[in-house]
Amino acid sequence: MSTLYLHIGPPKTGTTTIQNFLWENREVLEAHGICFPDPGYRYPEADYHRNGRFLTKLRPLEGQEVSHFEEGIDKLGELAGRYDSIILSDEGIWKDSIRKKRLWPRLAAKLKEKQIDLRIIMYLRRQDLWAQSYWAQKVKVGKTTLGFREYLEAMQEAGYPLDYCAYMDMLAGLFGKDSLIIRIMEKEQFRGAEHSLLSDFLDIFGLSLSDGFAQQQDVLNPKLGGTYLELKRTLNMLPWLQENRSNVFIGSIMKIQDLNPFRYELSGQSFFDPGEQKLFRDSFAESNRRLAEEYLGREDGVLFLEDEINLPSAPVKDSDLLHDVILVYGTILQTIMQHNRERTAEQKQTVRAIRKDLNSLSREAGKRQKSLDSFSREIAEIRKNMDSFSKEIKGIRKSMEANSFRGRIRRARKRLKAPLHSS
Repeated sequence: MSTLYLHIGPPKTGTTTIQNFLWENREVLEAHGICFPDPGYRYPEADYHRNGRFLTKLRPLEGQEVSHFEEGIDKLGELAGRYDSIILSDEGIWKDSIRKKRLWPRLAAKLKEKQIDLRIIMYLRRQDLWAQSYWAQKVKVGKTTLGFREYLEAMQEAGYPLDYCAYMDMLAGLFGKDSLIIRIMEKEQFRGAEHSLLSDFLDIFGLSLSDGFAQQQDVLNPKLGGTYLELKRTLNMLPWLQENRSNVFIGSIMKIQDLNPFRYELSGQSFFDPGEQKLFRDSFAESNRRLAEEYLGREDGVLFLEDEINLPSAPVKDSDLLHDVILVYGTILQTIMQHNRERTAEQKQTVRAIRKDLNSLSREAGKRQKSLDSFSREIAEIRKNMDSFSKEIKGIRKSMEANSFRGRIRRARKRLKAPLHSS
């Protein structure tokens, strides 16, 4: 029986890194009997590496009779006949499954029908650290103008699943505890020789990075911090930017942050107000303890090993913000000017190419006109020859008529009518 390994995040737990790694190493995975498929669906809100996104599309889209959920499950059934293990990944399932109550029950029923086992992979990050990272990401991609406290309150009011143990209880009730693969998003708890996120993920399948896997060294999702984050949050208030999410702005901010000319400290600070981080963290202490004991078998009840340091808050200084506003503004102008220069150069090159093509076409047209004139002269000569030939034909016809039988009769009749002369 084939097993579906469904990686559901949550967001900000290295999901982009894992998805890109799996996509780039599909052939290596297949050599080990593992399939990371491309179901063929594309969604504007999700990168195509998030190949499990179709599971949230429970209803047919406009113009469709069958939902992507139903189609995708049928495709999984076909893959199950060829692979022992199938991996799907989409961090959006973590939140969407709370809003879409039917998702998990329908998935359970469909997989049972297809005789596919299910294992659900989750990476848990300490809630106070996760919340700050998640808000910063939303600001970075232009999806919120709210401050951290306001955004956190909005998430809690919306019922975002931050009580990890309650979420595990829900899944265990549907699939059983044995179906849950719970990993902790801390380097100290990563498995594998490298003690990295990727080595830990491969460990789930009894594999290691040394089994022929290639790693991408680039940072796939760099973060913003300090004044740069506040600057981006302010820019998010622009309606045009919300609609277009221009890379000019975020690219310019990232460029200045990388240069960091004033050497601001971008780490070691908290978005929580003084004292609030500990209160927020403590609100999940009992739930986390129960998860560690009941789901991970840890008698000490410790889920996270990172030191619970209450970092100082990170207020934005007006002087720092002014420096960065000027730098980012200048970088944006520089980028636009460079873009315009490149566009102008491209346009000039295009104009030169068009002129070259026009000149070539003009020369070709001249050659064809000469050929046409020559052909016209040949036609006129042929017509002249045909007229002469026609006259010759007429002369031949007259000569033939004169020598024909009828011609001789006519000439005889003329002689009979002529008067006789005596000798």
